[in-house]
Amino acid sequence: MWVDDGSYEIETGLNRWRIYTEETLPDEVKALLSMIHSFPEIKSWPWNIGGTSVAYIAPDERLIEIGWKVTDNLYMLVLERDVLNRMNGA
Repeated sequence: MWVDDGSYEIETGLNRWRIYTEETLPDEVKALLSMIHSFPEIKSWPWNIGGTSVAYIAPDERLIEIGWKVTDNLYMLVLERDVLNRMNGA
């Protein structure tokens, strides 16, 4: 998920993105973000994505099935299939 200026862009499949606001963001995603933010950040080494260097924030092992913060704007979320299906309108 990419977060920027109140916009939440979530990739729900290959080349499929959904854009939400704070008001329209699914409750399941809000819950994951709350859990992620309740843990202290663990700073780690920088790594490259497509030539751009970013600081990787390693996940706490308790967050492996929830998600974690990669950068200030990028999150990795672990979403259940039914949540993804609802986000895709299925």
